Amino acid sequence: MKLRSGQVGQVVVENRGNLPETYKILWEDRFHNLVFEPPQMRVTIPPGKSAAVEYRPAVLQPRWFGSETTHPFKAHVSAQTGQLQTHSGEYTSKALIPPWAPIGLVAMCVVLACFRAVFG
Repeated sequence: MKLRSGQVGQVVVENRGNLPETYKILWEDRFHNLVFEPPQMRVTIPPGKSAAVEYRPAVLQPRWFGSETTHPFKAHVSAQTGQLQTHSGEYTSKALIPPWAPIGLVAMCVVLACFRAVFG
């Protein structure tokens, strides 16, 4: 699972048993930089069927400046029978102001100052 800022993720849960089963899905970020919506979910799936569970990760405290940052996370899917599966994922977040913005601002100021010096 690789997600970029603003994307919605999916975990597909399949019930391969002969009876309906309730599964609990929760997401874990070991560095506690992410928040997940919903933070956890329960889904009951009929035998032989599957269900897609959607979630949306977001950075808890967005950075003002810098490049993209990758945040590893895990999705834990547990059945009432005690079976547990863990799936790894990555969420790539962006800073609020991209790294090229300050350089672009300085370049624009230099162009405007030159324009004013020549035509001013």
